[in-house]
Amino acid sequence: MAEFFDQLVTLCGPEMNAAMKDGDLDRAGAVIEGLATMLGRSIARAAGGDTREIDKMLTACEQHVAAEAAGIAGVMNLAKALRAHRG
Repeated sequence: MAEFFDQLVTLCGPEMNAAMKDGDLDRAGAVIEGLATMLGRSIARAAGGDTREIDKMLTACEQHVAAEAAGIAGVMNLAKALRAHRG
């Protein structure tokens, strides 16, 4: 699974970095939209199309995404504070 995650990072990381560097929110949104589309399709496949299972997986994914976003936001805010402190 780590190899798959590494592949996602290799694919998405540079695209998101470039989008944010350029202030291109449409480009960043396209990355997120693509990931969300494939996540939805993957969930449907994993659940065998069962709507109850899809709902369970979506709930779990939403919680995981929220935790990841909050964690990265904390790191980003810490880095910003350290840069400001250094002057």
